Amino acid sequence: MRCHHCGYVSFDSLTVCRRCANPFLPIRPHVAPAPMIVLPAIASPVAFQETRLGLLDRFVVEGEASEEELDWSRLTLPAELKTPDETEEARVSAGSAMVYAGCLRRAVAALVDAPLSLVLTVPAMILAYVTALLGGMVARELTFEVQLLAVGAALVAGVAVSFAYHVLYWGQGGQTPGKMLMGVRVVRRDGGDVGYGRAFLRWVGYFIALLPFGLGLTMVLLHPRRRGLHDLLAGTCVVLVDAGGGQ
Repeated sequence: MRCHHCGYVSFDSLTVCRRCANPFLPIRPHVAPAPMIVLPAIASPVAFQETRLGLLDRFVVEGEASEEELDWSRLTLPAELKTPDETEEARVSAGSAMVYAGCLRRAVAALVDAPLSLVLTVPAMILAYVTALLGGMVARELTFEVQLLAVGAALVAGVAVSFAYHVLYWGQGGQTPGKMLMGVRVVRRDGGDVGYGRAFLRWVGYFIALLPFGLGLTMVLLHPRRRGLHDLLAGTCVVLVDAGGGQ
């Protein structure tokens, strides 16, 4: 330690100088200076007004309100800033303007599709039954197992024809021949095309809706948008083509 009076250098543990006997001054810790904070220049009233109006233009006010009566709870975000949930709600609300097909139109369309589907299903089932029966008789004699196999082949053929009839028609344009005749169409909740994936879910939902005693189909009578259990499972609905449900 260096003495502040005579400049003599001694040990740090000493409190007085060994040459001049003057006490050592305490060592002050080094404190860094505080940084200077530069405040921005105050904008002019005109620039502040332009900035405020520019921010208000980024929002949309639902309803009419003067600037003094502006209610911030009614402000909505621009479309590019909305979340996917808000966008989905907007699409669903837009789809609510569609006119949903009534039970009578849908029933008539089903009655038209039933014989058309039956014309294709019966020959396919007969062909599958005879083919399986003859194939089993060639391999072995006619037994109960062979007959059971032929019945199973006929059922598989009937299900395959029903799948092709409904899923292909719904997935391609949302209309079977019966729905085309009655002017109705199967669409998504937002009015878009069904697609083959939803068409398959709707077809599977038909079998679920039939159990028990077709209660899933009776939901069409009670639902406000005339949606049965199969429509709820697939996220679809049946609308009138001339009222915004088609092209």
